[in-house]
Amino acid sequence: MENQSTTLDKAVKISVIAGVLIVALSIAYYLVLYIPKQAQQQAQQKQANADNLAGCLATEKGDVSKEYEGISKLNREGKNIDVEAQFAKVDKYYESRKADCFKKYPQ
Repeated sequence: MENQSTTLDKAVKISVIAGVLIVALSIAYYLVLYIPKQAQQQAQQKQANADNLAGCLATEKGDVSKEYEGISKLNREGKNIDVEAQFAKVDKYYESRKADCFKKYPQ
């Protein structure tokens, strides 16, 4: 009988040690691997958004520059256009496109 309880005590001790070890390893994994990986992924996503935003804004700025050049060319050619009104339209368009870029790639 005493042999059985000693064996049972050993089994309980081994089970408790195994359980504590599993919990400790799980916590270590979470703290050492999972959290840093999440932080790295967030940093990469933030950098990708910043890069994409810069590209989007550069594209829109280039389009606006082309529009300005076109309006200026028409004005130099003596076409009867309201340059200020045309520039205002382009500016308004650019602001809406810029807002779209910020919505698409939040910072």
